[in-house]
Amino acid sequence: MIVMGQTGTSGATGGPGAGEGEPASMVSTFEKLFDPLVSWAYHNWYNVLGAAVLLFLAWVLSRWVRRAVLRGLERARFDRTLAKFFANTLRWMVLAVAVLACLGTFGVNVTSFAAVLGAVGLAIGLGFQGSLSNLAAGVLLLVFRPFKIGDSVVVGGQTGVVDGIDLFTTNLDTPDGRRVIMPNSAIFGSTIENTTHHPVRRTMVQVTVSGAADIGEVRAMFQGLVERVTREAPGAKREPAPTAVMTDMAGGLVWQLSVWGEGAALGAIRERLIELTRDAIVEMKAGVPRQVMEVVMVEETKRRRDEESK
Repeated sequence: MIVMGQTGTSGATGGPGAGEGEPASMVSTFEKLFDPLVSWAYHNWYNVLGAAVLLFLAWVLSRWVRRAVLRGLERARFDRTLAKFFANTLRWMVLAVAVLACLGTFGVNVTSFAAVLGAVGLAIGLGFQGSLSNLAAGVLLLVFRPFKIGDSVVVGGQTGVVDGIDLFTTNLDTPDGRRVIMPNSAIFGSTIENTTHHPVRRTMVQVTVSGAADIGEVRAMFQGLVERVTREAPGAKREPAPTAVMTDMAGGLVWQLSVWGEGAALGAIRERLIELTRDAIVEMKAGVPRQVMEVVMVEETKRRRDEESK
């Protein structure tokens, strides 16, 4: 009985003992994996603590640098898009320096690591060459400011009003209501014509009168005409003074009539100048020379010569 009881007891306890073997083996496996890590952290706790403190301080410092740079550039009335770009760039530079410093404390060769990062950056730069050129051109446009939002410009064969300047593209609204999105590299690498940079601009009308007209009389007529435009047309300016100048004698006397005015009213000023010029020519009967083209038929000329020779 005693033997049987011992046998039964050992059999009863044998089952649970076998089931507890698997968790024990898993625990031993985790111990084998984490023991070296715990041992390394124990022997290098000062480096781990220093790296954690350094990263925390770098995080706080980067946020402070970002806010300070952004606030300073906004007070200087710097472009907000470019201000954010510079502030974020400085923040990530501070964090990158902190990470490299932490790696150096753990014995990582920072020089080789930086070389690898440089090679990766070069590969990425070559892959995004077009985008990076647009980014660089966008930064230059925001820094040098050849135009601003609301200016009327002619760039890359497109005419429109600037609606927005981003880091990669610039948005133009054309006079017929189209939205044109141009890459910044195409804008910065071409001639930029800012038609609204100066508040006062000049409009010109070129007219040709008969060569038989009296030059002094025509000059007095046109000079009085342009001065009348400065008095009647809204937005027209008397200074700089309007001019009526004879510029050529191609098929008649070619006159150039110039009037200065506000940029927003330049279209109406030009329209009034054309109206008065037409009325003055009709009233004076100076006459606008017609273009005459003489066509000579070769066969007809030859026939006439043969008849004359006979």
